[in-house]
Amino acid sequence: MALGGKVELVDGGLPPSHAPTDVDIFKASGDLRKKVSQLSKNQQAIEAKLNHIAARLAVIDANLIIGVRYLEKAMNSIGWWGAGYYDTA
Repeated sequence: MALGGKVELVDGGLPPSHAPTDVDIFKASGDLRKKVSQLSKNQQAIEAKLNHIAARLAVIDANLIIGVRYLEKAMNSIGWWGAGYYDTA
């Protein structure tokens, strides 16, 4: 209500919409193309890092297996030596 007791109409409609022009559409298309290109580059970088990590894990796994086999042979040799079987060690 206004100060004088009158009821005033307030415009409660939607704000005026802006119809996109051809320039707006081309600009949005260019921005979208740039963002998709950047996402593609990011994905390639992430895939390269994951492949590097997978390769390192494979090497670590192989080294672990070799180390366990070496320790098994070393412990067997120490066991033979400790038991006094020098010829079979």
